[in-house]
Amino acid sequence: MIENKCPKCGKKLSLFYLKQECPDCHVNLLYYNLDARLEADRQKAEREQKAVENFLCKLKLSTFGGVLQTVRFILFFTPLLYMLLPVFSWRQADDLIYQFTLQGVIIGFVRGQITFDLITGNQMYLFPILTMASVIVFSLAVIISSFFSCTKNALLRNICFSTVNILALTIGTVLCIMKGLDISIGLYITFAEYIITFVMHILCDRKIKLKTEGK
Repeated sequence: MIENKCPKCGKKLSLFYLKQECPDCHVNLLYYNLDARLEADRQKAEREQKAVENFLCKLKLSTFGGVLQTVRFILFFTPLLYMLLPVFSWRQADDLIYQFTLQGVIIGFVRGQITFDLITGNQMYLFPILTMASVIVFSLAVIISSFFSCTKNALLRNICFSTVNILALTIGTVLCIMKGLDISIGLYITFAEYIITFVMHILCDRKIKLKTEGK
């Protein structure tokens, strides 16, 4: 609850008290100790500005503070490109090979060829689409986590997110294989990129610590 009181004598005032003078000590409520209050506001503003500058500095160091960080940040977005390549494939009854790609799934939804009823009722669609969706969702989580690579326990956090990412893709891949789907080039490249990113977390953490400790 917000309290309105006199800055000199501490008398509680109504929130609707609009007079300039305190009813008890008659001090001017607007100008009493104005210089000290302005100085306090100035110091507060400086602290807030410094905190923002420190955050932006850490964000820059985490993402574009060096060649390693820049390469790692670019790699975070490449799985989305790999999903444009064939990820899974399976041979249909008419001997035609159906390939799962991100753009193919999107177009299928738009044209009504792929529906939620089809996905939930057919695991040949459910597992590959869920696996591709996990790549997108967990890749975004890894990106967000990397923004805070200069903070405490950053390496552990990044490693955990990447590990979950790899496990989710592995589980999805195993389920797809069990249903008779074949692995295509997009999935192989995605797995390779995940391993590279895992190593990059360790290298970037060392690079960031060298820069921060050298200041």
